[in-house]
Amino acid sequence: RGKSKANHHRAGAGMSGSETPVVSFDYAFLGDKRQNTDKEDEDSGDQHEDEDDAIKTTVLVGRDAKSRVCCAKPMPQKGVDIMEWSLREGLRFLDFLGYASVVIKSDQEVSLGSLLGRMKTHRGEQTQTMIERSPLGDSKSNGFIERTIQSVEGQIRTLKSATQSRIGARITPGSALFAWMTIHAANLINVYEIGSDGRVPY
Repeated sequence: RGKSKANHHRAGAGMSGSETPVVSFDYAFLGDKRQNTDKEDEDSGDQHEDEDDAIKTTVLVGRDAKSRVCCAKPMPQKGVDIMEWSLREGLRFLDFLGYASVVIKSDQEVSLGSLLGRMKTHRGEQTQTMIERSPLGDSKSNGFIERTIQSVEGQIRTLKSATQSRIGARITPGSALFAWMTIHAANLINVYEIGSDGRVPY
């Protein structure tokens, strides 16, 4: 209590002075940076160095500024994929939040903008969806979702480390277990992360 920063006296992070809920989206890229400490890695040469680094999981991270509920969905690629998995999962998250009117916010990334544009189109006539793009180089406007990505990545690393120590095997980013772990990490944050109001997001 003596050393911590005082709580901000404002309506809510990312609310932009509006009563309309703001849901921010951004991509995270999760990989497995393997340390070359094993003798087999030292003997294998450069051609096998950090072979898991080539396997990166693209994760769509979203968070509602009002309730602080977040999601983390592994994606086949950035933007809209051929099976429209990213579109369906993004819409599923917005449906879970239950807002009739919502602002979906992102940075200036083209692939993410195309996905949010498709989400807006598919939301239907009974809803009002607005898209907000943060200015280029404005890190403060992206701080809310960036902190969320850091929390999700930290929770995934914790789950991965604990699971690997129990099963005695490495979990690669491209595995089905890692994909499930990504979704589960966001669910744990929703159910257990206590905010400044003393409540959890869920």
